[in-house]
Amino acid sequence: MNERNDILTAAILHMILHANMLDVRGTAHIVVTQDFLWFDQKTYSNRIARDPDPSRGQDDVGTNYYGFSDGKISRMVRIVSNQILDESALPVAKGENDKRGCVYEQIHNYHVFASFSGGTEDQDVEIAKEGLLAIKKHQSS
Repeated sequence: MNERNDILTAAILHMILHANMLDVRGTAHIVVTQDFLWFDQKTYSNRIARDPDPSRGQDDVGTNYYGFSDGKISRMVRIVSNQILDESALPVAKGENDKRGCVYEQIHNYHVFASFSGGTEDQDVEIAKEGLLAIKKHQSS
């Protein structure tokens, strides 16, 4: 394994451990790119989806946490790569979703995106931030 892969794996594990502390299961996803042409990514899911739940109403069709996590990152990558300052002015494209749970930071020469889906939007953001924190800790050591 290369060093970047090791860093991404450690960050994903950090996110999953934090999710476990919050008693949340779902999908963690990290994407790293320098040029928006080549992407390194790592995904871990201890809950890919939630089946339909009649107690949530007859219209409940379940939730694909893997797809939601990917859609959060897809939207953020498009916003950052196009240097869009007001994301509310950008319509949500097919394959994206505008739910909270993806965070972004430029770390040295890399654009780093982390997302989580499986908890509340606040929990998803908190867990995603843990992924960025783990990468930043590694970069400063």
